[in-house]
Amino acid sequence: MLGYVYYRKSSLPTDIDLGIDRKRHEALAETDNAKFGWLHIRTCIVAGVGFLSDAFFCH
Repeated sequence: MLGYVYYRKSSLPTDIDLGIDRKRHEALAETDNAKFGWLHIRTCIVAGVGFLSDAFFCH
């Protein structure tokens, strides 16, 4: 995986590490292949409005 670095005493990954990587990859595969839709736009708008109102009213 790009950008994933092991910080362990051993330079070789163990079976546990490989199992975790496989599970992580399977869990994120659906998210990585999702098409851009209305829910993404709505999420960005809601987050933007929340950030703007927090910055404007809570100083």
